[in-house]
Amino acid sequence: MSRLSSVITPGNVDSFTTFFQKIASVELFQDLTQLIVDEMLLLPEQDPFSARFMNAGINSKFFVVNAQQQLFLLAVFIAFGLFVAFLWPCAKCCQKVEKLRQILIKKLFWNSYIRLVMESFADVLIFAVMNLYAKDWPKGFSSVTVDIVATCVVLATYALLPSVLFLIIWKKYHRHVVQKPTFEERVGSFLAGTSHAKLAKPSVLLYTLVFFARRLAMALTLIMWHNFFWGQIAVQFGVVTFGIILLQLGQPMETSFANSRETFNEYFNLHILYLLMTFTPFVPEPETRHSLGFVYIIEVCLFVAIHLTFITWSAGSNLRMSLRRCCARRRARAIIRARQAKA
Repeated sequence: MSRLSSVITPGNVDSFTTFFQKIASVELFQDLTQLIVDEMLLLPEQDPFSARFMNAGINSKFFVVNAQQQLFLLAVFIAFGLFVAFLWPCAKCCQKVEKLRQILIKKLFWNSYIRLVMESFADVLIFAVMNLYAKDWPKGFSSVTVDIVATCVVLATYALLPSVLFLIIWKKYHRHVVQKPTFEERVGSFLAGTSHAKLAKPSVLLYTLVFFARRLAMALTLIMWHNFFWGQIAVQFGVVTFGIILLQLGQPMETSFANSRETFNEYFNLHILYLLMTFTPFVPEPETRHSLGFVYIIEVCLFVAIHLTFITWSAGSNLRMSLRRCCARRRARAIIRARQAKA
């Protein structure tokens, strides 16, 4: 948000966010998607939406140009879904094909598709809302019409997805099927660690939508209030505060440690928003803003380091448990062979 909002960050923060974005961003198939867009669509050149967007690497208002990687991955998943559907008639005749089809559906399709949409939710909404809000559509280009249609279709799909998933979870819970493995295989990534046993609480169900609400509010305010920083940050304050209230009211995570970790994340977001306020004329001295920029950098680095520690510790625990299970199976097989030899 700091790179796209109307706040003028100090030079040290701007350099840090640019460097951090290069490290954190994963630009898959960049050359391939650019080649596909250039070959299929003849789009006229456009001025950037604003200088902040240009500095962030968003140099066009066209949705297809900005969201080319997300659309490419979405097309791959659609092609994968068609392939799985094509296997269905063959699965009736061949048991191996049916087994392959079930493995593909279980491992790759539902949860992976939901996770793809969730991870690209903010970017796609920003690009789509920007294209519709700017209305900078040159006439006489069929490719511009294709871009507008793609914007409307993808925006409607992404906007309806949270409501659809919310209704599915609500319906499945009241049918008492949330504990079944098929439920976790299909929509487990949407819950993201939320305890299934606590879904009866309205606060827990609402908390599942906070992820989407934060990104929707950010996309709308960054575009529609692109010169009104205090409106942007006020909406984010409201969403974060609402998330903290739901988190403490429902305790939606499976363990108390997970609830504490989520609370830490929300309070970190709140503190970062307070720091962004200090980069405005609210703090008039440039030297003070520059010093607060170092505080911002240190806090972000500490936050990343803490989460990397959690990830390493979790991966190590899972590896240790896997090794223990493997050793236990080997000991059990050795005992069985020894008994069979004595018999």
